[in-house]
Amino acid sequence: SNKHKSKGGGGGSGSGSNTPRGSSPLNKTISPAEVVSPHTGPDAVVSIPATVRSLEADPAAYTPYLGSVVTDSNSNVDGGAEEEIVLDEFTDLNPYMDHGLHSDNAALRIVLERYDVAGVRDHITRLRSIFDGLIPNVTTLAEGEDAVGEEKKKTEENGKEGDYAENSAAEVDTVVATAEEGGEGDEKKEELKDVKEKQRAELLSKMPNFPLESTITVDGSNLADYFYLACGEEDDLDAVRGRERKASVAKASASREGRSADSNAAAAGEDAAAEAEAGRNAARRMVELESHCRVRCKIKFGGFHPPPAHRRIHGDLAYLEVTLPGASEDVVHVTAVPAGFYVNKTTIAPDGYSEPYVFDPRPADNACYSHELLDCLLQYSKSLRSAWADALECSKERAELTVSMATSETPVQSLYRVATRGDFGGALTAASSLQNIDALLIRPSWLVPVRGKSSTAGASDVRHEYNEGRADEDLASTFGLDVRGGALRDWNEELQTARELPKDTLQDRMERAKMVHKTLVDFGDAALVGAKAIVEGLIVPINPNEPARSHVYFHNNIFFSRAVDAGVDTFKISQGDRAARKAASRDANCVGLLHRFDIDGLHNLATVLVDYLGTRLVCQSIVPGILQGEKTHTLLCGSVEATQPLSWDEDMHKLLEENLGRGFMIATRPVPTLPLSDERMALIQELRAVSPGLSGVGLGSIYKEKKTEVIKPLTEVCGPVEAKGIRGSDQRNYILDLCRLTPRDANWVPESEGGTGRWEAVASTNQGNASAKTKKYVPESLGDEEHTMAVFRSELVTLLTHKEMAKYLAAKKKKESNEQGKKDGDSLKASGGDETDVKNKEDNDSTNKIDAENEEYLKSLRLNPNVFLPNIKSLEGIDDEAFKQIKKDEERVREAAAYLWGDVLPTLTLEIRENTGHILPVDGKTLCDTLHQRGVNCRYLGRLAALAIEEEAKDRKAEADFASGTAKSLPRRTMPLCWLELLECEMVARAAKHVLDSYLVENGNAAAAQPAQTVACFLSAILSTDEERAGETELRLKKSGAAEESEPTASVVDTLLGPTFQRSRAEIWDDIEREIGHRYRYVLTLYNTHQTSDRQNGEKTKSRAMYTPLLRRLCQRNGVRLVAKNYELGGKCLCSGRNSYPIATRDIAGILPLVKHAAAAAGGEGFHPASFDCNSGPTSLHVLLPDAKNLFDTAHAAWNQKALPQALDLFQEASSLFQRVVDTPLHATVAKCLEMSAAILFHAGEAEAAAANAARSLAVAVQLGGFDSADALNAHSTLSHILLSSNAAGPGIKHLRASLYLTELLAGPHNTDLATSYHKLGTMYHEVGSPINALRFYQEATARESADRLVSGMVAKSTALVLANIGQFKGALEMEKRAYNLYRSTLGEGHDLTKNSSNTLAQFTKIAVEQGTRKAKEEQKQKEEEAANAMANEVVAGEAAAAKKRQKKKKRKPKKN
Repeated sequence: SNKHKSKGGGGGSGSGSNTPRGSSPLNKTISPAEVVSPHTGPDAVVSIPATVRSLEADPAAYTPYLGSVVTDSNSNVDGGAEEEIVLDEFTDLNPYMDHGLHSDNAALRIVLERYDVAGVRDHITRLRSIFDGLIPNVTTLAEGEDAVGEEKKKTEENGKEGDYAENSAAEVDTVVATAEEGGEGDEKKEELKDVKEKQRAELLSKMPNFPLESTITVDGSNLADYFYLACGEEDDLDAVRGRERKASVAKASASREGRSADSNAAAAGEDAAAEAEAGRNAARRMVELESHCRVRCKIKFGGFHPPPAHRRIHGDLAYLEVTLPGASEDVVHVTAVPAGFYVNKTTIAPDGYSEPYVFDPRPADNACYSHELLDCLLQYSKSLRSAWADALECSKERAELTVSMATSETPVQSLYRVATRGDFGGALTAASSLQNIDALLIRPSWLVPVRGKSSTAGASDVRHEYNEGRADEDLASTFGLDVRGGALRDWNEELQTARELPKDTLQDRMERAKMVHKTLVDFGDAALVGAKAIVEGLIVPINPNEPARSHVYFHNNIFFSRAVDAGVDTFKISQGDRAARKAASRDANCVGLLHRFDIDGLHNLATVLVDYLGTRLVCQSIVPGILQGEKTHTLLCGSVEATQPLSWDEDMHKLLEENLGRGFMIATRPVPTLPLSDERMALIQELRAVSPGLSGVGLGSIYKEKKTEVIKPLTEVCGPVEAKGIRGSDQRNYILDLCRLTPRDANWVPESEGGTGRWEAVASTNQGNASAKTKKYVPESLGDEEHTMAVFRSELVTLLTHKEMAKYLAAKKKKESNEQGKKDGDSLKASGGDETDVKNKEDNDSTNKIDAENEEYLKSLRLNPNVFLPNIKSLEGIDDEAFKQIKKDEERVREAAAYLWGDVLPTLTLEIRENTGHILPVDGKTLCDTLHQRGVNCRYLGRLAALAIEEEAKDRKAEADFASGTAKSLPRRTMPLCWLELLECEMVARAAKHVLDSYLVENGNAAAAQPAQTVACFLSAILSTDEERAGETELRLKKSGAAEESEPTASVVDTLLGPTFQRSRAEIWDDIEREIGHRYRYVLTLYNTHQTSDRQNGEKTKSRAMYTPLLRRLCQRNGVRLVAKNYELGGKCLCSGRNSYPIATRDIAGILPLVKHAAAAAGGEGFHPASFDCNSGPTSLHVLLPDAKNLFDTAHAAWNQKALPQALDLFQEASSLFQRVVDTPLHATVAKCLEMSAAILFHAGEAEAAAANAARSLAVAVQLGGFDSADALNAHSTLSHILLSSNAAGPGIKHLRASLYLTELLAGPHNTDLATSYHKLGTMYHEVGSPINALRFYQEATARESADRLVSGMVAKSTALVLANIGQFKGALEMEKRAYNLYRSTLGEGHDLTKNSSNTLAQFTKIAVEQGTRKAKEEQKQKEEEAANAMANEVVAGEAAAAKKRQKKKKRKPKKN
């Protein structure tokens, strides 16, 4: 027990106190009785642990399940014995009900247990965490009752206030309704007008204001304010950055609204500002409290630990050194014994002594004994008592403040507060900047908050705390092993046992799914920790004498191997490291498919891939018996060694055919029993003779079987020929090396080897117009080792099967309907006229026949996954019938490839152009999801980009034809520019990952040991247009006023070993473009064009390269973390030598591993960043509970049918099932259920409940994917729509602007949703009477190009109306003319929109002419007045000159004598 009871602290300031806590509380006088628990001293009851005490119990009286029974005669008044049952932390109380636990006389008594060495370690670990900030927030248990009473009272008061608010709102609605009903009289009309004006003014006061000197645009390239803008907290951003809102919207429109409306609106605006400021003050106070809840007391095992043998027999368990808080930092030595802790007599050694301390473990005069180490130290140290009392008070205030902030803020605001806490004061340490935000997010953020947003701020500015406990934990790390648990966890046995649990009832299935999920989650975490230890060299391989590429590792019952070519001995089809790397990923995909299919009797291994610093590790559980020799397992099918024949087992083949064949449309076909070609076999024998060491050692070579029986020429196979079926020592059947479940893509097979020849046709068509870059970077041949792993996606096979079956059934139905009429007539005559009996009889007879025919045709659609494989022996001359079947299979695969090339890809391009279903992706992840849902592999990004270029060329030609009069109209929609930009961005990011991996592993992984310089130079080169010269670098540094400095560590390393990265920008881009040409057969048109702008039709246009989205995607694909600040992207770079620009080594906060779990949920991205310190994203795993999925699908069906109550119940039930399995709401499906529940409630009119669900969905999306995930963007949009529709304008606009920022950050400035969102904001401000802000938003919407000409026309028309309202008819005329031209060119002259625009244009023209005439008359009148005034001035001046002249003549006239 760890009870720390206090009678109140006398040290800290009270709750809500404004007293600064910067001063040390150590000078306060706190007595031990005020903070030390009275229950842990010498008089405390300390007993032997119950599990140990059971050793001396009477076997006859001891019940293992219920524990030991103790009798205490002293506790019974009558002298009789009282029964006491010993409980533990894991015991269910239900079995104790029969033993009197439910009786009135039953009571629970807490007894302190004795320590052992492990108990002391655990106790110290807990106390360290308490001192590190986990201070209890209550001092006595009685405080809970008072808190409950106060909370209840507050709830009742809030309820009354809510009732009053509802009544007030009802009164306003009554007034409005009455005014509308009696609208005949002028007084009621005026009253209605006043009410509406007041409502508009009140709504306007709650909306954000944008002064003219500030911009209304949300800058998607602003990374310094990333966390503020991604959450829509621009008000907090202004306060933190020292900016203030100049004037409210209500005050700006006082002349229009009147004084009463202005005062009400101003009051509402002041209330909102005060509420926001209170939230910021609470955040500042929370940061202060977090600092003061940490007690500066350091505990470590002393230099005399462990106790020597002669002291161990006296009961000494450990010797501790505790550094007490205070200026002097006194050190106290503590001895741990089974009964507790006491201060010993160890003292500082005198001068000349050989050791720093004189050892004496005996109790000191003031031993301060206590069962708890904390109470022992509190008795001893006055400074610790003061610090502890202050920390208790701060913790209590922190808990109260946390509750108040949780009730006043949305869930996502709580996450935002943690991310931005460094901007609200307090020392920013590495722990507070990284670990706090990583503890909240499942996927680590690629941007890390850093205090100070200047251009020189970096990761090196974050203070790294001195922590001896952290060093102890690192040295004692077991890399995922549970050394306290006894035997190692058998991951495979746990997984297979969980799969074999009963599935009869829903409860059984839930328990089974929960056990499977937990096992896979724990396996993923253990694999990640083990992979880190392997990369860091902390685990020795099991074959250390082999070459490094052949090393395999066995740690924590997990088998680790590198994804490289294992050598010539292992049976495989593909060759080379690139193909092996791809094969590992394909194998994980196939294992995931088998996991989701949940096939009984067919087992697969837990599999996780880890990419870290250029190395890909395959982490798998172990097949039982594999490591114990050949006698403990059996190879049922497939082959391990390259020269051995294929094995075959009838039961295993039947199992594969019934499950893989039927479920994945895999055809069973004969293959040669010795499948490798003669050329390949001869090469293997030659390599073995020359270099025996080339036959690598991997997982395959561990289990070898020699074949001595007679070899048949052919073996039937259902699946890939490389697959291996093994019966382990547990007698379970396992399937391994399932590298594909679909055939090779014939589009990526050379035409000379049977491919479709599509790429060769493209090359020949463009041969005359091919650029120099195309000839340089795009290879002429498809013959590449990695292309052997280019296979169809299973979604494409499903789509093609559905298409063929639908076509077959339609043709069959048509044929049967034609024959049915003739049959009915003949049967009717034969039966004597009973038409009903004839019909029923024929239906019954034909049912089985139809089903059999359909099943047979469906079986004929199965595909052979073993076609177009290299190094495979041909069946020609062995079995002619089988050879003919293989040719038919190849033709079927070519048809599927042609369907993908000629149907799926053009259809997808057309859907993007026409915006069918609103499927336009916003980032690379959603792009990949969109392609995968349609069965398109990411290797077709280049082909899709080429089709997009063709569509953009068609749009330019259509506009030119319309301008020249050749065409009479224009299509409504154009190809979105963001589509090509997104495709090229994703290609660059994906190719850059492979290039960076090659840089990190070259020269024996030299760069991976210190990757900061390599990564910084690499990113700087990609995100630039050219490289700086020496003079330009000096000029830049002089202009910025900064000196060229490098990291201290980097400068030392460069001095000793020289720079680790010496490539120029041109060399980096050359490698990237070569990789893009190889993988996607495409040449970039937007990136690396060696100029800051492109040229189209001879005109210079702005560059379309998206640098900020590319930076985000590069960091996500490579696990790079940057500090959140603005970078000068899209300019010149410095990427060679010791320093780099615009991204320096100090900007890199860390590099994370990328993890791919085979059991990940369908639709998730393959590799994702994971943190070594936190989990690897367990909630992304597939939940093996079909009931939950069925409920979710049924709910969607009910939603589509508008059955809202039923859909809501089903979504909530599905969400509950998912949460009960994963034990947390952080699951992607739970977020979808919350989002759909919000939509249903919104349609049902429950706006408040809908907003609450949408807010929770947003918080879950942020925690699952980060602040800038596509799901978070959609959640912001949904929440803003709900809030705006329910007149919550302020919060609604906040989330709408957050979605604007995220859209531009993810998809770039040309995304089509930006224009619509800005137009929506302008419309809102226009409706509430703020035309200036409305006009600014409309102008921004006009600047954003839309792919829909009608949307552009709508924006132009809205702009014209606002300009007309403020009297700017000339500008209104220009915008209305633009709208008219767009409507006329798209819809024609006869459309209503065109006619309406024409009428408005005529009115604006008339008014503009009148305004111009009136203005001309006024100008003419002004000119005439000016001319008259000028003439009058001339006359007056002339008269004055004449008078002056006359006066002078009069003076010169002589006087008469």
